[in-house]
Amino acid sequence: MLSDIRAGRATRLEDPLPVEVAPLAGEVNALLDHNATAIERARTQADDLAHALKTPLTVLTNEAARIKGGTGDVIRQQTALMNERVGHHLSRARAAGPRVLGARTKVGPVVERLSRTLRRIFAHRRIDIALNGTEELDFQGEHQDLEEMLGNLMENGCKWSRQRVRVGAERRNGALTLIVEDDGPGIPEALRSRVLDRGQRLDESAPGNGIGLSIVREMAEMYGGELVLGCSPLGGLEARLRLPAAPKSPTAGGL
Repeated sequence: MLSDIRAGRATRLEDPLPVEVAPLAGEVNALLDHNATAIERARTQADDLAHALKTPLTVLTNEAARIKGGTGDVIRQQTALMNERVGHHLSRARAAGPRVLGARTKVGPVVERLSRTLRRIFAHRRIDIALNGTEELDFQGEHQDLEEMLGNLMENGCKWSRQRVRVGAERRNGALTLIVEDDGPGIPEALRSRVLDRGQRLDESAPGNGIGLSIVREMAEMYGGELVLGCSPLGGLEARLRLPAAPKSPTAGGL
């Protein structure tokens, strides 16, 4: 039934159905298939563009490394900025947002997978990544979108933490709130709104400083959610990502 598709418990209208509604069900299934194909095609095109831009940007970066003095510094900074801008817009292009009817993603496996990856990446710093309360919650949206948003927040936490990153989650009034905290220097309150603006960084000389936060904010808003930055009890940044939660149990309803 359509209620199951909206809730992410089914992907198509399945037989047996009354003869009177079978043609309508066929049209609905065709529309669902077309929607999924269109989104996958858009993502493939975005990936193709990423590969097409990667080589020339790598060449420019390598050539800039050979140039000494101020000119080399300017080229390196601008090339890094180009890489970040490309990454930002490609993330937006790949995002499905609420266009995928009935998308549903378990939060726990995504958080676990990201934490394992980040522990390997930052193994030399021995960062403690603690997980709490993410196991039984479901996000009403695409797996890839959740991974993009959480991945940015968790990587940002690891990058700026001294030793600890904490990831928690809660469900309230149909909303899912994911909290990523660290014990790093944090972001001063006066600068938090700036770092969420598109393409803004607090330190233009440090590539990647905070630019992922604006990506997360924009993707969250696609789902009607939000990203709020604050001060963590750990002493660093607290990022609260609010998103729609998937329904807990089946609801009644028909076509």
